[in-house]
Amino acid sequence: MIPTGLDFGTVTIMMPTEKGTIPVEHTTFRRELYKDDRHPEVTFTKSIEEDLMRRDFTINAMAMDSRGNIIDPYGGLEDIKKGIIRAVGDPQERFREDPLRIMRMARFASRYDFNIDEDTFRAAKEMVKEMPKRVAVERVMQELLKGIKQSKKPSRYFEILKDVGALDIYMPELKGMIGVEQDRTHYGDVWEHTMGVVDNARRMTDDEVVLMAALLHDVGKPRTREFKKDGQPIFPGHPEVGAEMARKILKRLRFSNKFIDDVATLVKHHDLTMHNNKKVILRKLADLTSGGKRPEMLDRLEILVKADALAHREEYARVFIKDAEEKLRKIRQWMKEYPLDRRQLAINGKDLLKAGVDQYKIGKIMDKLLEEVWEDRLKNDKEELMRRALQLAKSMGALKGSGKTEITGEEKQRGHNGYSA
Repeated sequence: MIPTGLDFGTVTIMMPTEKGTIPVEHTTFRRELYKDDRHPEVTFTKSIEEDLMRRDFTINAMAMDSRGNIIDPYGGLEDIKKGIIRAVGDPQERFREDPLRIMRMARFASRYDFNIDEDTFRAAKEMVKEMPKRVAVERVMQELLKGIKQSKKPSRYFEILKDVGALDIYMPELKGMIGVEQDRTHYGDVWEHTMGVVDNARRMTDDEVVLMAALLHDVGKPRTREFKKDGQPIFPGHPEVGAEMARKILKRLRFSNKFIDDVATLVKHHDLTMHNNKKVILRKLADLTSGGKRPEMLDRLEILVKADALAHREEYARVFIKDAEEKLRKIRQWMKEYPLDRRQLAINGKDLLKAGVDQYKIGKIMDKLLEEVWEDRLKNDKEELMRRALQLAKSMGALKGSGKTEITGEEKQRGHNGYSA
C-alpha cells in the first residue's frame, strides 16, 4: 500500500493480476468545504451520497458497489440517456466552488455531443466573471488543451466558451474574427472559417500544436483587412501579424516557450503553399524547419494547410486541396535537393578564413551563397562556391590584399562567431 494522498483519504494498493501488478487507488468517502476555490477543506464521511454530492455534474456523480449496483442519487443515468450536462444540485454553488467547471462543462458537451441544461448554462454565464479572480491561469491553459484535443468537434467547445463569456476573458482576440467577411471562396466570416479549420484538423490529428495553430491561424485577419477595387477583402501580411498575436495570447495563458514557438511558426507559414517563388518558399521552409533540423514541422504544416483548404466552399476546396498537395510534393523534393541552412553548404567559414577572407564578412558571404543556390545561380559544389565566395569577398574589399572596408556592428556580431550559424 502506497500513501499517495493521505490528506484526501487516498492510498494506492498494488493489486496482483494475471498480467502483473497494477496500481488501484482507494479513496475514503469525503466531503469538501470550499472556503476558496483552490484550497477546499476536506472532511471524511461514511455516506457515498455525500461523497457524490461534491461532484460537478450528474454524469460524474455515480458509483457502483461491489455487487454491481449503480448508485445514482442525482439522476446521472437519465441525463446520459437524454444527452444532458447538468450540475449536481445548485449550479451556481457548483461553479462558485470551482469556476473552472464552466470550461469542463463546455468540454463534456462537445466531447459527448450533449446539450447543456438551461439552469446550468445560465449559472455558468453568471459565474464566468469569477474565473480570472479565482482560477489560476495554468489551470485554464490545461483545460483549453483538453477541450481542443478531446472534443469531437472543437468548434462546439469554442462556441460554448464564446456564448458563456469565457472567450472574452481569455482569448478576446478571437471574438474580433466574428463578422469579418472574406472573399467569395469562403462560406462564412473569419470565425466560421476558423471553426471549420479546427474541426478539420481534429479529424486528422490530436497534435495539440497543430490544433492550436488551426485555432489561431487567421487571428491576424481582422487587423490587416483591406479592400480591392471590386470590394473583395484581402488580408496582406496576416500570417506574420497573426504569429505575433498568437505569441502574446499563448504567453498570457502560460504555455511553454516551445509550444508558443511551434504554434507561432505554423501560423506564420500557413500560407507556404500559396507562394510560387522558389527562393521565397525555401526561405520560409528554412524558417519553418529550423534549417531542416525539424522536418516534422512540415508534416504539421501539411495538416494545417489541408484543414484550411477544406474549410472553403466545396467547389473551391477541391481545387485548393489538389494545388496544396502538388505544391507540398514539390516542396518535399526541394527539401531533399537544396540546403536550408548555410551549414549545409559544401564550404564553411573555416574554408573562407583559410582563403584570407575577413572574418567579419564571412557570415554575409555565406548568406549570399545560400541565396544564390536557392536561385539556381550556383550549385552546392565546393569549387563553385569557393570561386563565387572569393569574388564576393573581393568586391567587398574583404579579401587580403584587396583593400579594407568599414565593418558594421552587425557584421562584427555575425562574423567569426557566426559564419557557421
